[in-house]
Amino acid sequence: MGTWPRWRIVVVAYCGVAAVAAIDLVTGRELSVSIFFLLPVGYTAWFAGRNPAFGVAFASATLWYSADRLGGTVYSHPLIPVWNAGVRLGFFLTVASLLVVLHGALKRQEHLARQDQLTGLANLRHFSDVADLEVHRARRYGHPISIAYLDVDDFKDVNDRFGHQRGDTLLRSIAATIQANIRSSDTLGRLGGDEFALLMPETSGEAAIAAVAKLQEALHEAMADSDLDVTVSVGCVTYSAAPPSVDQLIGGADSLMYQAKKAGKDTVTHDWR
Repeated sequence: MGTWPRWRIVVVAYCGVAAVAAIDLVTGRELSVSIFFLLPVGYTAWFAGRNPAFGVAFASATLWYSADRLGGTVYSHPLIPVWNAGVRLGFFLTVASLLVVLHGALKRQEHLARQDQLTGLANLRHFSDVADLEVHRARRYGHPISIAYLDVDDFKDVNDRFGHQRGDTLLRSIAATIQANIRSSDTLGRLGGDEFALLMPETSGEAAIAAVAKLQEALHEAMADSDLDVTVSVGCVTYSAAPPSVDQLIGGADSLMYQAKKAGKDTVTHDWR
């Protein structure tokens, strides 16, 4: 239901309100089902947001009032049913507001659990989850999959010379530069420290090499605008048949990255497997 368009959610909710009102009217005064108006109100608040939920809450309170009056209930004063309807409306609005706030908090918590707090990229956990899905898809359809492992050269020296705050700024700059030069279908994650991984689904070896070369050029230009002479070593591997696990997928690129380090840094090592 969370993937439904808002209008469909609202239509279903109003149908629910009408159904509860009809049942309440049929059952009469002896058996009340009006509490079930909370179901469409809560449903709308959770999946459609505050304003649609308030509309459903108002409709629920109105129909509850109408069913009450049509049911023949007699009150000692004519304003009592109006007061009751107002109290019910306030109750529905309160429940709707609380559910909207709770849903928003849960969504933010879910987002934070998947995001690297420094760079805003996918963290290791989220990157691994995405990679796991892509590995299974690549194995199922027989598509190639490429992954690049990027490590900032001599990053420790930056922290030692300029402080960790400057190092954090550098990492954010590198992350933003890479993110701006990849496809929307690619996933960039920070695996920890100064290490990044770029997942490139359905990407051949030639396309992966071209993509990494583009990143190297973009990073060189970005670093040229700063006073830090920082480079990045990259290990990139293309699997014609995806490995059985994410650890093997990442590990293959990681080992190639260390080969790039040994080759003199600021280099790219690529392999087909």
